[in-house]
Amino acid sequence: MKTEMAAQIIVTTISAVGIWYGFFFLYKEHTVNEFRHRMFALRDQLFDEAADGIIAFDHPAYGIMRTTMNGFIRFGHRISLFELGVSYLMLRKHTPTNSSYLTRLNDSMKSLDKTAADKLRWYQSRMIELVIIQSLAASPIFVFFLVAYAAPFKLVSIARDKLLNFLSKLLEKPIDSMESAAFVIGE
Repeated sequence: MKTEMAAQIIVTTISAVGIWYGFFFLYKEHTVNEFRHRMFALRDQLFDEAADGIIAFDHPAYGIMRTTMNGFIRFGHRISLFELGVSYLMLRKHTPTNSSYLTRLNDSMKSLDKTAADKLRWYQSRMIELVIIQSLAASPIFVFFLVAYAAPFKLVSIARDKLLNFLSKLLEKPIDSMESAAFVIGE
């Protein structure tokens, strides 16, 4: 009995360490790399828009947007729900309203035509979307709830797909004759 309990403790400990290592090292590294890749692609798209002449490379709005993307790429490893909350709490009292990012970006976009301003707003919203996705993906709490609640739905979906495949093979001939009749009636 004691050997079984010792073996169970060893297996449980190894499993817990494996899960911890998998999440805090492998998974986190993967999410950061994926985030940076997507942000690089977005920045490349912005560069292509500037190269096409939609916005000038030396325009302040382009510079603000590109600099912000560079900052997110550089510090992508620090983006999480926890960091988001801490930075909000720490900076809300110390950041004057007129020096906010959005104020500076909107002020710099006043001299742009509507097409260029709309494009930059799209890039800014896409950038925020990537940051939100990274914040959630890097959060252990969110990942726990995702695994605990979404995984069963995925298993149900897989089971449903297998059942549909099985039924479609089983009922292939009756369905074929029904489809043939529907085709004839539809002509």
